[in-house]
Amino acid sequence: MKFRKNIQTVIFLLLIGILLISPAVYWLSRNGQWTLDSILEDRELTVFPQVSARDFKTALKRIYQGLYPEAGEIFFNQFLDTSFQRRVNKAAAEQMLARIPLVELSKVFERLTIRSAYLALPDQALPASFDSGLFVARDGSCLMQEVVNFTEVEKAAVDARIANYEELLEKHPDIHFYVFNIETLPYSAFHPMAAYFPQSDSGRSLAYFLENKPADLPFVNFSLSDFQDYREKFFRTDQHWNIRASLEAYRQLYAMFKEQYPDISPMLQPKYIRQVEGLEFYGSLARKSLYPVPPDILEYTSVGKLDYQTFVDGIETKYGGRDKYLSGAYNQSDKYENHYRGFYGVQKVLIQYHFNNDSQRNLLMITSSYSRTIQLYLAAHFHDTYIIDLRFEEDREKSLQDFIDEYQITDVLVLGQPSVTYSSAEDAIKP
Repeated sequence: MKFRKNIQTVIFLLLIGILLISPAVYWLSRNGQWTLDSILEDRELTVFPQVSARDFKTALKRIYQGLYPEAGEIFFNQFLDTSFQRRVNKAAAEQMLARIPLVELSKVFERLTIRSAYLALPDQALPASFDSGLFVARDGSCLMQEVVNFTEVEKAAVDARIANYEELLEKHPDIHFYVFNIETLPYSAFHPMAAYFPQSDSGRSLAYFLENKPADLPFVNFSLSDFQDYREKFFRTDQHWNIRASLEAYRQLYAMFKEQYPDISPMLQPKYIRQVEGLEFYGSLARKSLYPVPPDILEYTSVGKLDYQTFVDGIETKYGGRDKYLSGAYNQSDKYENHYRGFYGVQKVLIQYHFNNDSQRNLLMITSSYSRTIQLYLAAHFHDTYIIDLRFEEDREKSLQDFIDEYQITDVLVLGQPSVTYSSAEDAIKP
């Protein structure tokens, strides 16, 4: 009996020992080959800091010379202010074995808890997790962003954008301006949770902007008619619109251009809409919440051969990964790969389309990632098109006059979600 108890004790101690030393064994086995970024979380991961023997020796010499502050700056301060220890702790958490499966498992318990709390409630959407700020349709069919509020703070931001457009029109009377707003669900009255938030936007910011914007500012709203309309136009796991909605928007944009550009080239005609073969993906909303909704498909179109060149940040190159995807040469191993970005391209400081046509007009497009699906088709009607995103500091620092002078701009299109077009003071355009 005593021998049996001793065996049980030994086995227990061995298990404890294995648990204690396994992280060290795992970290040593990696030999510095850490995971640098996480597709799932769309961010860079912290790696273990390196201790420099050379810096240590130099710091010791400075101590011997009595140069204590310099010794601290070279080596010791990182330990004294605990920044080194904090980075080690963070790296240990982000580089741990089976971290992602453990995160996904914890999300399962979150979902069970949330569904239990909402069992007796009639809400048509539930929180997708405790901390993502996202919602999921009650039937689990699609994810959605949270409701946006419209209070005095947001109203002041809209007023700032109205004043910005007034100044742009006054200072650049020869430029043809166009604003194309995409009514996204957080700003819409058709968000399933809008009725539960008294201060929800529910289309109020757009109505306020339309009532007060300059009368001579061309403005088109790509609107939603109901929640089902949203589900048909946008991905279920990503905030972006699909190709079918994009083509509908292209037709609306073409009509808006034609009012100020009567000799515009004929509208492009899509030949077909097809699905990228074998591709099912989970977009940014799924990556953020880890909620297991049905995956999206990626559809694309073709308008035939176009004669153009593309320059990305001044260098002639192909933009986007369309050819790779159509040949099947894309990442198929990670379900959270960002395929919208992979297919249509990553936004850069400056993208230029140069078309070999007879147009005498150059377009500046101030936009967001939403435009990537159709920016080539819009550019086909101009000689040169320059695409910028005000999330880049380099673009924010330049004024509209700078772009006009450098690129002989004749037309300016502001295209995107409400934060781009009218609701964010930070996205105002420098005259």
